[in-house]
Amino acid sequence: MKRAFTRYYTYLIGVALATIPTCIAIISYFAISDSAVWPYENIKYTFLFSTVVLFGIGFIIQDLYRARIRHKTKNWAEKLPEQNLDTAWSIFSPFIIASIITLILGLIFHIRLF
Repeated sequence: MKRAFTRYYTYLIGVALATIPTCIAIISYFAISDSAVWPYENIKYTFLFSTVVLFGIGFIIQDLYRARIRHKTKNWAEKLPEQNLDTAWSIFSPFIIASIITLILGLIFHIRLF
């Protein structure tokens, strides 16, 4: 787990993943000019929903990776090797970073600082 968060590209991928819900939330608000169609509150709901979705996607992908390794090696009960665990955390950590960023943005828009 520690090795996954020491790589710089983990943070770059996390920020890139966080820009997707940001573009959806912000551009939709400004593209649809009628406030009755897309109110300001939908921005925070988009960010908070994206937090759950990003975390879930990352968890499912790394869990499928671990299950595939267990199925290949027929290792059902023992702990996986450190290299496989490191790879699983490398898959999951950008999604954790992206979900934290979208959670922070959702809380900022919930407080209405903008």
